[in-house]
Amino acid sequence: VGFLFFFTFVILIFFNNVPFFASVMEPEMTNVHDLLGIVLSTNTVWPILVLTALVTLLPLAALIWVGVKLIFRIKESYRAVNIVLFLVWIASLCALAIILSLQLSVYSNSESVEKRLTLDPAPKTLWINTMKKQADLSYDKYASVEDFRFFKESQEGLLRVSPDLSIYGSENGTGFISVERRASSNSDTEAVQNARKIDYNWKLSGDTLYLDEYCTLPAGARWNGSLVDIDIRLPEGTEIRFVPGVSPDVLNFHVFSGETPVWRIREGYPQSIDDYTGQ
Repeated sequence: VGFLFFFTFVILIFFNNVPFFASVMEPEMTNVHDLLGIVLSTNTVWPILVLTALVTLLPLAALIWVGVKLIFRIKESYRAVNIVLFLVWIASLCALAIILSLQLSVYSNSESVEKRLTLDPAPKTLWINTMKKQADLSYDKYASVEDFRFFKESQEGLLRVSPDLSIYGSENGTGFISVERRASSNSDTEAVQNARKIDYNWKLSGDTLYLDEYCTLPAGARWNGSLVDIDIRLPEGTEIRFVPGVSPDVLNFHVFSGETPVWRIREGYPQSIDDYTGQ
């Protein structure tokens, strides 16, 4: 059991970006090292990994050693070594707790800046197209967790993050488009300032909504929980279509009923038109 936990830990931390292991991880997470550098601080990644390894692997090593002693009936006791290793484990645990608390304190306050456009009347069919493309980005570091993608260009210090698109039904026969930029910091004031600094473009032209496939943070800025949430509310019966060549995945829009990229608002939710006969 101890060896199994040891093997799992090493794979998750150091080898999870290997295609085979990345394909079986749930939720999907790629490039843990760069992801930690984005969420925390690049300078603290290796100290955190080393301390985490000590905190995790020392008890596992002790468990493995107990198993070996039982199997081979080893009776020798290494009391001094046990005390030293225990003190190392305590010191590592305390150091890890202090570093993480300092690094994660920037996420203690979250604020948002919202822009909302009322759809009155709402279009019968809302087309969705994209402007700035993820495929056109140049970057040297990439990481993802669940459906969020991070693209980092180290030379210019630019970090770009995929947005999150949600579409639901409205209750009053009209609709709206809400684009919310969210960020965190040690204080509410700084969190609002961080949210305002997120660069994200969108526009509505006729019945077509144009969205960027990523938001951009200022050069050299930390991530600070910066995200863009796009919330669309449409009346019952409204169709949603993506322009050919645009994948809903780049906007983190996932609807699991049917595979056809055409939906209609039914009972407050987008449902694949293929799910309804005669449509």
